[in-house]
Amino acid sequence: PMAYGRYDLVVTATAVAALTVTLRSKRATAIARGVLIGLGAFLKLWPAAFLFGAPKRRNGRLLVGVAAATTILPTLLLQLVFPGVLSFLTNQKSRGIQVESVFASPFLVGKWFGWSGAPRNSEFGAFEYFGTGVSAAAKAALLATAAGFAVLLLIRRRAAVRGGFPFPAMMADVGFAAVLVAVVTSRVLSPQYL
Repeated sequence: PMAYGRYDLVVTATAVAALTVTLRSKRATAIARGVLIGLGAFLKLWPAAFLFGAPKRRNGRLLVGVAAATTILPTLLLQLVFPGVLSFLTNQKSRGIQVESVFASPFLVGKWFGWSGAPRNSEFGAFEYFGTGVSAAAKAALLATAAGFAVLLLIRRRAAVRGGFPFPAMMADVGFAAVLVAVVTSRVLSPQYL
């Protein structure tokens, strides 16, 4: 029951299903993948990274449109029924460098060499570093995320101009690369990424 009840397991299963579902026609497959990506993004935003690998032309626009509708419509409905449901977006900016993230590594090593900061349990129930340089590292992490996704878009664009990858490979490979960018540059290292 614990494994099935894990919230991240449901999101990950939805994302994997979005990559692997194949139906009789390309249009039906695009719609099904869009629904699954949208459902995953509705539950937890990271499956939207697969949209970086959406195919060109009509089926790609269909996939992105269906994913957007599947994410946005229930979100707006929940916002109307339960005001404040989107408050997590503003809470993200106040998160620091959590001890499990890649950006926490210099602070871990810094403790060995006398860095005066320390991890503490934050208001979010996670252990974050506090001390000299942590705020700058958090800003650097956000910049690294933006730069990583910009590079990913450039690579995807150049591949598309040169004939690109076949669609299923593009979606899986570019989606995987987007998740890796999110993992490496994030201020946290959430279990669903693994």
